[in-house]
Amino acid sequence: ENTWAEIWDFGSSGSVNFALIEDSPAPSNMRVAFTPNGGEVDIDAPTFLPTGAEQYVAVTYNNSTLTGDLYLNGALDGTVALPNTSYSPGGYGGSTGTTEDTFGNDVYGDPQFGGAIYEVRIWNGVISPLYIAVSAVAGAGVVVTNLTLDSLEVTVTNATLIGTESEQAAAFGNFPEASDVPITGSITNWSSSNPGILTVNSNGLITAISGGSATISATLDGITGTSASIIVPTNPPVISQQPPPSEILLAGGTLHATVAAIGSEPFTYEWFFNTNAEPISGATSATLTLPDAQSNDVGSYTCVVSNAYGGVTSTPTSLTIVVPTPYQQNLLDLGPLAFWPLNETDGTTAYDMVGGYNGTYVGGVTLAQPGVTNAALGAPSYSVLFDGATAYVDIPEGPFNITGAITAMAWVNLPFAHGNFAGVFGHGDQSWRFSDNAQGEPGANDGGPPADATDPSSIVDGNWHLLVYTYTGTLTGNNGSLYVDGRLVANNAIATTPAGDDLDVWIGGAPDYGTARLLPGYIADAAIFTEALSAAEVEALYSGGVIVDIAHSGSSIVLTWPSGILLQAPTVLGPWTTNSAAVSPYTVSATNGEKFYKVQVP
Repeated sequence: ENTWAEIWDFGSSGSVNFALIEDSPAPSNMRVAFTPNGGEVDIDAPTFLPTGAEQYVAVTYNNSTLTGDLYLNGALDGTVALPNTSYSPGGYGGSTGTTEDTFGNDVYGDPQFGGAIYEVRIWNGVISPLYIAVSAVAGAGVVVTNLTLDSLEVTVTNATLIGTESEQAAAFGNFPEASDVPITGSITNWSSSNPGILTVNSNGLITAISGGSATISATLDGITGTSASIIVPTNPPVISQQPPPSEILLAGGTLHATVAAIGSEPFTYEWFFNTNAEPISGATSATLTLPDAQSNDVGSYTCVVSNAYGGVTSTPTSLTIVVPTPYQQNLLDLGPLAFWPLNETDGTTAYDMVGGYNGTYVGGVTLAQPGVTNAALGAPSYSVLFDGATAYVDIPEGPFNITGAITAMAWVNLPFAHGNFAGVFGHGDQSWRFSDNAQGEPGANDGGPPADATDPSSIVDGNWHLLVYTYTGTLTGNNGSLYVDGRLVANNAIATTPAGDDLDVWIGGAPDYGTARLLPGYIADAAIFTEALSAAEVEALYSGGVIVDIAHSGSSIVLTWPSGILLQAPTVLGPWTTNSAAVSPYTVSATNGEKFYKVQVP
């Protein structure tokens, strides 16, 4: 029951020691200390021993390979390589022997061992793992003298394997002095009666291949044992993950619907729209991807998953298409990866209305709250109130482990002082994130160090604010930019490519801090882009303006804009007139004079 209490120790004043040690109080694990010339090398076994129960511990040291092994109840529990070629547990070179040999004590005055030692055996050589396994089963008082294998049994846990499932076979041997000895580790000759149905590797790992039944055999010393029959069902697939029951997308968004199945592979996938008898052309994978979804795509989508033994139909995904508001259309034209308006009035799903990467509302959220009052968003506008104690939106990682250029944005209204560092929207410290510190100052970063780009002004004022953070993806200069309400307020310099992580994305918190960084307040219209928006694009989203792209085409200029009416004037002050013939893209021939253009939106 004592820490570092030695069960036995063979030493010479500490210069050469070979000890078995109880490493910690109950529950205890074992440690073996080899001390060649005073330099200790340990085996620190991971398994903890129960109290009040006899355990069989064996240690071997192979001087030719300089390897020490620790076995617990017949199974290898730890190993170590010694660097000193002159070390011998019996003393220097094995000739002088040891001078301080003890049971229950050591040469250093450490706490004494408190427990029962049944017997100690010392062998002049390395006994085999098979001998140790047989001795563990034979028990105290039996010195094994015969390793002749009488019979061998092979067992498996599951008599049925689905699809490409795997399981570990186990081998047990019967010897003259011990029965049912676990000898899986001693078997290298495994075989399957039908490798087309089941395969087995040299360690006894079985893998299903196709429908049917087969047995697994193991051979040792000319004795073979065979398992009971293992069945791989010749049945149609079983769908283990249904596609989402519904998707709501803005016109122009992308539908993603995924199924997963188990059973006898290979599988084929066919996606169907409504009651059409013919499958959707090209939709032959587990994920249906439907880009640029429009009103004619509204309806129900199902997948038929088939194998050689039949097919099964998924539950349907019902697609709804929503006409975007002018603000949403402006955002769509910038090509977001995902967009969560957070405008749900019921349910637990936070819909990504661009890519279909939906999240789940968790904890104390209040839906259908008054939204952004900025005229750019139009009406009606909704938001979600997060309670700061249990509430957040959890979005599966999906495609959000972005290590290149990125823009993250969200509208935030914080009427409550929260007094702590809180997460607004993000993927974790090693990836991208928004936050609001204890002083109410918003900040953002991408990929850990350096420090956040932080606005020195608090936004805890009960008003709506648009937070936007961009990272250019190029490791030069002030490549991280924080915008608040369309205005650049801070930069930071990302010096190394963001590492990323495997966390989910959270809105209203930080996935790497659990409930410690939840934000009390209102959030709406969160979005992610895989590019760095320009300052003009950020300002246009905030103000509701439209970005007019200008490009050269030979000696002419081409104007492109997403929506609205093109106005033109001879000077920047006007007078402005409507160009009724202008349709985007609009080509302007080169002249010797100046002309100014802007777009009027409804």
